[in-house]
Amino acid sequence: HYVPRIGYATLKCIKRLAEMFPEAQTTFLSTRYFSHRNSFIAKDLNVQELISSIPQARYYELLPRNNLMDIMEMTRVTAIVSGLLGSFGDSIASGAVPLCYSGHIYREPAKKHGLLLDVREATEEEIFTCMYRLYTDDNIYNQVIYDYREELRHHGYDNAYKYFADMCSVLGISG
Repeated sequence: HYVPRIGYATLKCIKRLAEMFPEAQTTFLSTRYFSHRNSFIAKDLNVQELISSIPQARYYELLPRNNLMDIMEMTRVTAIVSGLLGSFGDSIASGAVPLCYSGHIYREPAKKHGLLLDVREATEEEIFTCMYRLYTDDNIYNQVIYDYREELRHHGYDNAYKYFADMCSVLGISG
């Protein structure tokens, strides 16, 4: 029940930023569920009207990976409400700082910089403050993306293998 609330608050924050910075380009991916035909929640929240009012917005459904990565490389902040690990990691690798919620695996950099959002209780103002800081403060942006990229070292084969081997050992599973 909290994901639609946080998602809607995030959309409102994106609109606020787009109005403050009209030169900025806003890109929405996998917009299928913004439609009231595909989501009763979108219909109840009138999401289509809200996103239609965001200046300079582009909308895409599924894209080939190379097109997605081209967009990510031009992006400074991503708002992946569900926090899907692949998108989260791809954002970081591309130089786009994702909003980070308390349930995310790479939450320490966000916590370190005062940007960690509570996955159930984040308010619109907290979300906006994170997005605004990341969009406008080059120093914070550079520090955060550096720290996130340091966290990505866990994606390497050796570290991932060690992690799962340790987990199997704790669970008493031999392989």
